Amino acid sequence: MAGRPVRVIAIADHPVYAMLLPIPVVCFIGALLTDLAYLNSDGNLLWANFSSWLLAAGLLFGAIAGIVLLIDVLRGIRGWWAFLLLLAAWIVELINSFVHARDGWTAVAGTGLVLSIIGALASSLIAWLPPADPAKPFPWNPITPLIENLRVMLRSRPLALAVMGIAPFCGASALLGMGFGLKAGATHRWPGS
Repeated sequence: MAGRPVRVIAIADHPVYAMLLPIPVVCFIGALLTDLAYLNSDGNLLWANFSSWLLAAGLLFGAIAGIVLLIDVLRGIRGWWAFLLLLAAWIVELINSFVHARDGWTAVAGTGLVLSIIGALASSLIAWLPPADPAKPFPWNPITPLIENLRVMLRSRPLALAVMGIAPFCGASALLGMGFGLKAGATHRWPGS
């Protein structure tokens, strides 16, 4: 009896790892750029805060991408190099995040900047590793797959019910995210009033 072929973890035939990896790479490179901006701004703490937030976002999405990549590696789909580079960048940036938790200039100058450079370089090297399926063309028309996915959803009753069940919660969270004053006694003040 032939077994099922092992495939990468994917959503709509796009590897999840390939969708998540750009987020930590951009965040780690952005943290390096905001560190440089902080050093050239005569100590404007706004840039140090930007670095801390970029590091936090990069660490979060890097951890998720690392878990997905580790599953692919353990299933024998991918080699260890991509996982080891991502792990090295993640550990360096975790230490960098702890260094950035210090106060102002000491958080960025010296150790923080060196760690940002190492983490940005390590995460940038991952982009040169071969992709999961280099023969697959990039879909330039996003409407066609959207329509195909809607057709698949409408043909499957459980999937359609799940989407209809989730949609109100997504809408409610979007409304709450816009801040419609749902706190008790909340008042809105216009600037200058």
